[in-house]
Amino acid sequence: MRYLRILGSVVLFFTHMEIWAQPSEARDSSLPAWNRSRAQLINAPVLTGTSTPVVNILPNAEQFCFDLLIGIELFYGGRNAMQTCLFINTREGYYGYTPLKQGSPISELRPADENFRFFVVNNKLSRVCNYFNRKGRGGAIEHYVSTANTDQHEMQMRNLMTAAPLVRKTEWRTYCEGRARSLSYKHDGSPVQWFLFGDRYPASVTIGNYLGGFGVGAIKTEAGTFVVMERTENANNYSAIKFIDKKNICFNPAGYTVQEEAFHESLTASMVRERQSIEKAERAAASAPCCNTERMDLVNFRKVKLNKQELNNNKMREGNHVQDTAAQRALIGVMDPLVQGQQDVLTYKVDLCVALDQMSRGSNSSALNAKVGCLRMRISAMENAVLEMKETERRYANDVGLVFSKNSRIYMNALRVDCHEN
Repeated sequence: MRYLRILGSVVLFFTHMEIWAQPSEARDSSLPAWNRSRAQLINAPVLTGTSTPVVNILPNAEQFCFDLLIGIELFYGGRNAMQTCLFINTREGYYGYTPLKQGSPISELRPADENFRFFVVNNKLSRVCNYFNRKGRGGAIEHYVSTANTDQHEMQMRNLMTAAPLVRKTEWRTYCEGRARSLSYKHDGSPVQWFLFGDRYPASVTIGNYLGGFGVGAIKTEAGTFVVMERTENANNYSAIKFIDKKNICFNPAGYTVQEEAFHESLTASMVRERQSIEKAERAAASAPCCNTERMDLVNFRKVKLNKQELNNNKMREGNHVQDTAAQRALIGVMDPLVQGQQDVLTYKVDLCVALDQMSRGSNSSALNAKVGCLRMRISAMENAVLEMKETERRYANDVGLVFSKNSRIYMNALRVDCHEN
């Protein structure tokens, strides 16, 4: 059971964003409101150079405050477009966003709700904080923030929008109830288009500063400031602004436990207990009346596994979990379903050996027979799962997250062997 609890913690690092049903709120869509909101965006101090972007955002220190809200529609294939809201601090350059969902986007922050989730990213796209709630013991709501170690080891991101000048094209599109007629721009040789809204449309623009997220927002160029109303690659891949609102809202992250720190502490304590358990099992194996070889095989495997866990527990803290493959592999390595499956096989074999020894000594109850049959089924199921997990590792060797996800499912399915001991 302890393994399954820790496995659940590792899974959180490799899951996609979830869809939560938090409410949205009414907004002012009049022309004056649009003009004020647009002015707030294009005159953002972090764009004009009158303020310096804050890079060092901390997961649970000072509160985050925002003064602009952008509603965004995104479509990456599938049946339906998704919606989110971008919360922007125009002075310090960081932004937050709510989970993608169908229908109206989440435009309010309600940290007390059980399903609350909110992401905050700095201006360089090098640090990210994922805030979320979950139920703890007794049903109490617990507050966590995952940084994927980016607070210690920043991501190295390159904004493709600023890689080269954007060249004017000919396609026009209209946004925000007809208030933003925008012209397409793109890098020569690239399928990606950006639809810009501004007071003029020069033949090309070179971007200096960018404020926003998901490829939309505002850009500062040598020809002035433009609103990027849409980024599109094809009909199945786009993000577009639906509305812009002035809005003052703050989020206080104090009291949020950093998940990576909590996980490290929990794992360290678990490994201390495991070492003590191994020492006890080794003494017992030496003096056991039967199955000494099987017992020592299990003890030795646990020793090797624990040593690897200790190495991985340190290695996973040496890089971020978004880009650093070595740190990702170490994170998975501390609770690898394949390794746990191999240990389970050895555990079942010890139990089977003990049961067979009891039968050899004259015990032949129906319960013991059922136990032997069940253990053989479990051994067979887990050995097959181990082979399947090894094949998954071979097939998807370059995608550690996908391997972990698939192997976790394979392992959990192997635990559901349909046999019953009387």
